[in-house]
Amino acid sequence: MNHRALRAACGLMVGCLAFGGRSFADTVFSNFGPLDTFNTQDGFPVSGPKSLLGQSITVAMGFTSPGNFTLSQIDVAVSYFAGVNDVVLTLNTDSGGIPGAIMESWTLTGLPNFGSDYAPLTLTSVPGVRLDAGQIYWLEASAGEPTNLSVWNQNSIGETGTIDEYFSGGWHEFSNRAQGAFDVIGAAATPEPASAALIGFGLLGIGGILRRKRRQMSRL
Repeated sequence: MNHRALRAACGLMVGCLAFGGRSFADTVFSNFGPLDTFNTQDGFPVSGPKSLLGQSITVAMGFTSPGNFTLSQIDVAVSYFAGVNDVVLTLNTDSGGIPGAIMESWTLTGLPNFGSDYAPLTLTSVPGVRLDAGQIYWLEASAGEPTNLSVWNQNSIGETGTIDEYFSGGWHEFSNRAQGAFDVIGAAATPEPASAALIGFGLLGIGGILRRKRRQMSRL
């Protein structure tokens, strides 16, 4: 009977550990409206030096991670206007209020036309990119080709936040406009509290069984 109980308790603990190690998708940040909607008619220009605007403009949106996460994906509303259809999106650390070191990079081609009704673009992250609690990060969009002119569409819920634009040789901050629409999806880096409690109960159960077994053997 004790052997069967011990095996059951071990099975419970293994199950708890497996449950605690599972990854669940969490929304780290999102300013999309219901059903991932956004403003299709307005946004921030992203351009190269030979675009219709005649200058390079890089746009970056800041967000703060509310916890420790492993990045899974980013969804973003970026559309094409003119020139070569090519935009580079990067995830950056913060460097004194402006984008710092690049953590991950994506090349966006074949973007939908500006003003059209399109779904956000989903960008999958490589394994192991970590977002730390309380840290500021930046999503930065720049022209992939000199003639490119694209638009980072604004969110439709009026969600403001830190917005940086690089033009005329320097970064400029804007805070009175709705940010470009995007979300950040990740997996919590620590087990759920309920999972940790189950692990503890499993260990306590095994400890009790072993103590009873030792007492029984001492009587023999």
